[in-house]
Amino acid sequence: MVLDKATLLGLLEKRHSVRRFSSLPLDNDERERLYSLLSDLNQRGNTRLEAFVDEPSAFDCPAAKFMRFKRARNYVAFYVKKDDKAALMDAGEVGALLSLSLLSMGFGNCFVAGTFSRKQSHAKPKDGETLPFVLVFGHGENEGKPHRNKKPTDLSKDYDGAPEWFQKGIEAITLCPSSINRFPYVFSLENGEAVGHPRGDSLSLVDIGIAKFFFELASEGHPLAVKILK
Repeated sequence: MVLDKATLLGLLEKRHSVRRFSSLPLDNDERERLYSLLSDLNQRGNTRLEAFVDEPSAFDCPAAKFMRFKRARNYVAFYVKKDDKAALMDAGEVGALLSLSLLSMGFGNCFVAGTFSRKQSHAKPKDGETLPFVLVFGHGENEGKPHRNKKPTDLSKDYDGAPEWFQKGIEAITLCPSSINRFPYVFSLENGEAVGHPRGDSLSLVDIGIAKFFFELASEGHPLAVKILK
């Protein structure tokens, strides 16, 4: 079941990336709720989601150990069409919604693009698809606390003096996760409209999709347009 806007807003300040998980497995009720949620999300856009439960091989690699993943055994794979920029942004938006939804179910989670083994993972894209990232989740150990990844003024030179709705949207983005922990974007206010500018490789489009979801959730109905920088 997809959460309502008020519930999602209440989760923004609670979300933070979790890389260490307990050994407690998902019970039958949790699995059913997970699969029901993914079924709903698979009907919403251009992103295909697939869950892998109790499958540790994707995180049994040096990169995952370097990033201090511990007992990472559950993840959702995100498949999109190859060479489709809009699909990558859609995947980011769907991932943001899934991240908050999993949090509401008691699961810590983390976006992972580069520090898992695609070769060892059971997630296999179909012809014409690519796998830009996964969302690892589980019962999180007691680690860390929510924090802002950037200052609002780091994200937008237009923040000071901007309308309240724009400031709220930018403040929400400061709480965003990032698929590769780079936060590759800036934001502007152009002719009274909010605009996001991703910078970097294709994963910047995933991250601007995540940011778009957070912004539009908090900005009192104002959309975020996206312009890709050359």
